[in-house]
Amino acid sequence: MTSSSASRCRIVITSSDSAAYNMAVDEAIFNACRRGKAPPTLRLYTWRPPAVSLGYGQNIDIELDPRRCRAYGIDIVRRPSGGRAVLHDEEMTYALVIPEGYAAVGRSAYEAYRWTSDVIIRALRQMEVPAELSVNAEQEELPGEAEEEIEEYSLSHDEREGACFAHTARYEIEVYGRKLVGSAQRRAAGYVLQHGSLLLGPGHKRLPLLLPHTQYARRERMTQELDRHTTCLSELVGRPVPFEEISRRIAREFAETLDISNRVGDLTVAEKTEATRLVEDKYGYSDWTHRRAVAYVP
Repeated sequence: MTSSSASRCRIVITSSDSAAYNMAVDEAIFNACRRGKAPPTLRLYTWRPPAVSLGYGQNIDIELDPRRCRAYGIDIVRRPSGGRAVLHDEEMTYALVIPEGYAAVGRSAYEAYRWTSDVIIRALRQMEVPAELSVNAEQEELPGEAEEEIEEYSLSHDEREGACFAHTARYEIEVYGRKLVGSAQRRAAGYVLQHGSLLLGPGHKRLPLLLPHTQYARRERMTQELDRHTTCLSELVGRPVPFEEISRRIAREFAETLDISNRVGDLTVAEKTEATRLVEDKYGYSDWTHRRAVAYVP
């Protein structure tokens, strides 16, 4: 990649926002990049209040009991990217928007996942966290994907059911064989939106509490899977790690990898305006959250 194209990359760190607004901002950035109105962008953020984000094609009736979510003060939103449900509580989320085949990060979905994971791993190793790529050939080929052009989104039973952090896909990030970062993608019109969640604390382990009340066996199984197969940054370094610290480290590593200035930018006025509209018309609208229900076959 030339230095001129690298200089057009953008890093955006935003404050904690609602589930609907977070997803609306990511789609607004995605749309702005596709229209040539914004450069490739890395956005780092958190969620307030905590929220469950469903994968693009998941069935909310299988994954969650909305009454339990309300009781625990947890919002619900549907992501534009694929994959499984994630409870965003004590974690940092990233959204990377790049053209497909972007020379800086590779020319395939595999390479984009691996490049992003490598950047995060280097930031984690500066904290003496022995993070590494998951490359087990028996694991899923890639985290969940969603393509805008495919109106009917088909999922296997295993993809429909379960928590993102109960399963590890190739090129996601592990420490001592336990998952630390989960990812998902959306591809449309030559652009990629990649979502990732880095666990800062154990809040994600509350997800089984939010399952429909009839799913006792699944709740127990998910609880065991999350206990066995996940870890978090505070556990690994022996202290709480604030969002400000880890976001600063990852932003710096991202900038150094691309040889660009570590100057954090902001959303454009147009992106903020579109995000507000998307909250009202889509992500804050129950029809979007409850759409694409599929029959559940045990």
